[in-house]
Amino acid sequence: MVDEYGVIEFEWDIDPSDTALLVIDMQSGFLDPDRTFGKAGLNKNQRAIIPNVAGLVDACRETGMPIIWSIQEHIRDDKTRLRHKIPNHLEKRNIFVASRGTRELNIQEELKPHYRDDDHILFKHRASCFFDTNLATKLKMLGTQMLIISGVNSNYCVESTIREGYFHDFDIVVPKDCVAGSFPDLHESMLKNVHIYFGVVTHLEEVARKLAGKTAATKAS
Repeated sequence: MVDEYGVIEFEWDIDPSDTALLVIDMQSGFLDPDRTFGKAGLNKNQRAIIPNVAGLVDACRETGMPIIWSIQEHIRDDKTRLRHKIPNHLEKRNIFVASRGTRELNIQEELKPHYRDDDHILFKHRASCFFDTNLATKLKMLGTQMLIISGVNSNYCVESTIREGYFHDFDIVVPKDCVAGSFPDLHESMLKNVHIYFGVVTHLEEVARKLAGKTAATKAS
């Protein structure tokens, strides 16, 4: 059977031994009401998913699955962006968020109890978690084939990472209630793109159900 978009319906499962969870940019600059996005009134949707992301982290951690947290870091004197003839995305919106050396790079306060010292931290300077980072290498070292993706912002950093992850031949799983952005229409467009092209759109409850009672097998050396 196929759905309304012509996508073949299929059964799928999660094997914790070859799966990793990526938590994208759930940091103060985007989520805290007293930081840049919050002061600009841009993070209502993003804040709403904090409890769901916390639940997703906990469910994945129960299986021994690797957890990777990405942190967006913008550099004010970024020579590559200063060369642009067309204003970059920060200039277009007249907002500078997640500046190097500020508390806006910290994992959001409500999520800190769900972070562990043996989790992986990935700093990035562009939208995609794969661009000019060691993420692809790290995932290969962890034996990852399936990548569960959560975080913000849906239509930019999240979608950029999803697209590049698919190009790296990872299986992509997106719990729709664990991703968010400022623009509902672009959020829905991202989910539609994932459903048609890049992976599976699901929700936290289904992920937790598929993970219940599972533990990650020891990775082959």
